[in-house]
Amino acid sequence: MNKQQNKIFFEKVVLQFLGFEYSVFQRENGCFGLFHKEYGWIDIYPNKQRLLLRKSNTWKSNAFDWINENLLTEKFK
Repeated sequence: MNKQQNKIFFEKVVLQFLGFEYSVFQRENGCFGLFHKEYGWIDIYPNKQRLLLRKSNTWKSNAFDWINENLLTEKFK
């Protein structure tokens, strides 16, 4: 997927599922953030499909798959 497709998929699918379980907000720089009790603050960059786990200062690629596998009770795939 290209950047635009990533953003559309995130907003139409991933964000909807995240919204059922977490309070997700958009930051001024365009990324989305949420708090998870185990992982701490998470910044999601949908255009590049990456996310940052701030607590461990770890970047994850394939963010949508990681979100689906690690954050969601109800899976979108």
